[in-house]
Amino acid sequence: MTDHCLLQHYMGDKTLSNISCIIVDEAHERSLNTDLLLALIKKLLHQRFDLRLIIMSATVDANQLAGYFFGCGTFHVAGRTFPVDIKYVPCEDDAHHAVGAIASYVHDVIKMVTEIDRTEGAGAILAFLTSQSEVEWACEQFKAPLAIALPLHGKLSYDDQNRVFLSYPGKRKVIFTTNLAETSLTIPGVKYVVDSGMVKESRFEPGSGMNVLRICSVSQSSANQRAGRAGRTEPGKCFRLYSQSNFEDMPRHQEPEIRKVHLGVAVLRILALGIKNVQDFDFVDAPSPKAIEMATRNLVQLGAVTQRDDASYELTAEGLKLVKLGIEPRLGKMILSCFDQRLGKEGVALAAVMANSSSIFCRVGSEGDKLKSDCRKVQFCHPSGDLFTLLSVYREWEIVPREKKNSWCWDNSINAKSMRRCHETVLEMEACLQNELNMILASYWRWHPQVHNKCDEVLQSIILSSLAENVAVYSGYDQLGYEVGLTGKCVQLHPSCSLLNFGQRPRWIVFGDVLASANEYLVCVTAVEFSSLVTLTPAPLFDFLKMDALKLEKKILTGFGVVLLKRFCGKSNSSINNLVSRIRTSYKDERIGIQVNVDGNEVLLYASSRDMESVTFQVNDALEYESKLLRNECLEKCLFNGGSAASASVALFGAGAVIKHLELEKRCLTVDIFPSNGNAIDDKELLMCLERATSGNICMVHKYSGMGQDKEENKWGTVKFLTPDAAEQATFLNKVEFNGGFLKMVPSRSIHSSDQKMFRSVLKAKVSWPRRYSKGVGFLRCDPMDVPLILDDISDLMIGGNVIRCEASDKNPNNIVIARLDRDIAETEILEVLRATTNRRILDFFLVRGDSVENPPIATCEEALRKEISPFMPKKVPFVNSVRVQVFQPKLTEYFAKAAIIFDGSLHLEAAKALEQIDGMVLPGCLPWQKIRCERLFHSSVSCPAAVYHVIRNQLDSLLASLRRRKGILCLLIFICLLYNYVCVKLGCLSEVPDVVLN
Repeated sequence: MTDHCLLQHYMGDKTLSNISCIIVDEAHERSLNTDLLLALIKKLLHQRFDLRLIIMSATVDANQLAGYFFGCGTFHVAGRTFPVDIKYVPCEDDAHHAVGAIASYVHDVIKMVTEIDRTEGAGAILAFLTSQSEVEWACEQFKAPLAIALPLHGKLSYDDQNRVFLSYPGKRKVIFTTNLAETSLTIPGVKYVVDSGMVKESRFEPGSGMNVLRICSVSQSSANQRAGRAGRTEPGKCFRLYSQSNFEDMPRHQEPEIRKVHLGVAVLRILALGIKNVQDFDFVDAPSPKAIEMATRNLVQLGAVTQRDDASYELTAEGLKLVKLGIEPRLGKMILSCFDQRLGKEGVALAAVMANSSSIFCRVGSEGDKLKSDCRKVQFCHPSGDLFTLLSVYREWEIVPREKKNSWCWDNSINAKSMRRCHETVLEMEACLQNELNMILASYWRWHPQVHNKCDEVLQSIILSSLAENVAVYSGYDQLGYEVGLTGKCVQLHPSCSLLNFGQRPRWIVFGDVLASANEYLVCVTAVEFSSLVTLTPAPLFDFLKMDALKLEKKILTGFGVVLLKRFCGKSNSSINNLVSRIRTSYKDERIGIQVNVDGNEVLLYASSRDMESVTFQVNDALEYESKLLRNECLEKCLFNGGSAASASVALFGAGAVIKHLELEKRCLTVDIFPSNGNAIDDKELLMCLERATSGNICMVHKYSGMGQDKEENKWGTVKFLTPDAAEQATFLNKVEFNGGFLKMVPSRSIHSSDQKMFRSVLKAKVSWPRRYSKGVGFLRCDPMDVPLILDDISDLMIGGNVIRCEASDKNPNNIVIARLDRDIAETEILEVLRATTNRRILDFFLVRGDSVENPPIATCEEALRKEISPFMPKKVPFVNSVRVQVFQPKLTEYFAKAAIIFDGSLHLEAAKALEQIDGMVLPGCLPWQKIRCERLFHSSVSCPAAVYHVIRNQLDSLLASLRRRKGILCLLIFICLLYNYVCVKLGCLSEVPDVVLN
């Protein structure tokens, strides 16, 4: 018989008078009933000296049990197993990262199985994981041409489980399993075991009053049991994915169930034995006092136990019935309450399906198979929640003919094995109710899943009274989920919850357990009415009225641009997370939330009615501040077509491309900020402090996402100002106390503008000086119609101290001959005077020159030019990196000596000053009339999309016209590859018209 049956027998016969010998097998499992039996038998051994007790186990702590039973003898029997070679193969912690809900150790198991399949000889592989989802995922991921992956877990049908015992000629069996295969199961041909060292374990936490399912390390005895699977039929190997020191740190034996589960059944049985103080019971392994207190409190809530005047406890009439039922008290309470309301059939079925709730729906196979299972589940889903959904499944299954039940389960993705287990539970409970409690059983259903009637409300109230400590209220914020009344913790509904199929989140729910894996979820959820909470007797330990009053409200703010909302959120949502953290701290409410829907142009606020107005004000204030920064934000552009942005003159463009500041002197506009207390500062407060110090001249903020460092100080970021004076004022805050620390403000040398690219373009200048002397005669070229008019204007004109003589040329009608010119004056000087004298257009002027004179050597000229230019170049940059001077060897026929000066592209201002200096000067070794002439070649370009060009076309044409009237300026408006792009657009190869470029 089972330990449960013997325990029930003991309740009716305290001396076990008809039993002379008891053998307890598989004692290492240490179930709750086994531990209670051992304690009761120990007491009985004092009374019956003829009673014999034999305890058998492969891995139990024999010394502990021998000590418990008066130092009795211990016998060790050698097992018939083959040797197993244990190999420790610890995996690196960072070798894999979790993928969704799949933990890293699953990757390690697959990797090891693949390695064994590749390097080891024939033999099946058994790999231990913790759950159905991990087993199925591993089967999908494992790929080997000569192997077949098979799943093994408790939710498989009998036929699917039986596949692991079959032979597959030419294929190696690779079985991924839960701890189902750890004991009392021998799979033929298994030669290799892969042990992840992990197991999923259900545990009751007295601190929270919740049953949680967590993944934890196995015990040494469990690890040895797993290793033994490799030596059942032949010598084998076990690969443990942890180190030997990890193994030695594991607990030696599996923790007894009495320390892991809710003690409701145990406390009931102990009280039924007449023991008034449960703490005095002689446990093999005593549970914690808090666990006993929690179980007792729960029984009081269920009405099964009452406290006497002397602080001891005794069973009520309801409690005595629960003892006879011998099941979990809350399920027993559910059954008895349903019988009181003439819903006995529903109550028994409800308790049965709740006890098997995790395995009724079968969701296995590929993603497509799982999707089909989800679709099939919808037909059973009930708007009142999971327990009603399971009850609906059982009701439908019960009316299916016996011979068609299996096919019905298959067609509806229902686990047939679980349904049979539910039915067996129903039959067992009905027999107990009829035989032990003399209750009349109902043969028909009063509740119908498709027809809403009074039964729905009654069942909801019964479920609430049975799970009164598992009440949760919707927080009002989807990201938080439901707030559990007993703990105040917010937990989400499990994704499989039936309520989610209806797109609803009831205000109040009760739940069966908390499932803790990668995240925590509420399972076995049922919707209840607030009015039902008021009727609970005794009242629950949490204040549901206060919980209802503190419900989060939702408020939507709209009317913001995409850019503003992105700025409000910050990089990786850092800004909004900081704001939420500050608000939660200020109002002492961790539930407050802010969601930003950039695409929908919305900001969603979640706060209690008490705090909503204040939270709204703070969020609006933060948005307004970001809007202000956005309005003041400038785009930094370098004023050159090349060079390094770090050393260039820049323009700051504000909204509408208005130039807010033009910085030609390369003074510092940016300040680096280093708070002494790291990044633990209020960003908004810091920026407001800078605004006060600089009269609101901030135009750009760049906050570091990581931790930058300057010596031993952490860099917060950089701030750019509109003027150098504002940046200088900001540096006055250096060493100023701020937020409990000090600020270090340093002029920045880094660039965070949109123009950070490095170019190698240059500025060029043509330089020349005459190598032939002037004969004092020159020719002025103009339009033939203007010759008489110009002659009238320049007659008797004095140039360079001489009164010139001029006449029309006999050979060219468009030329005027000018004589008696000073021979030391250059063409440019003469042309400047002529143009100032007449308003007629002069096309050109040149002097008649004689023989060439000898010039200094080319190298001497180059060095002289460098000497004149060097004072204008930056000292911190080597001269050879700033300027290149080249004087060309003149040809015999050339009138002028020529040179080229090339400047670094970033030195346009320095170049302009240097060229202004040398223009008109005479190089050492040259004659006074050999004056230098500089022709500066500066180039600028503006580009814009064609769509923009069509808008600004008139203004641009006007600008080009004014530029063309200026001397020495050539303007070109270029439509890039118009014909090519026209063809591309027609052929569908190009979706946009190309840019327009102005040079």
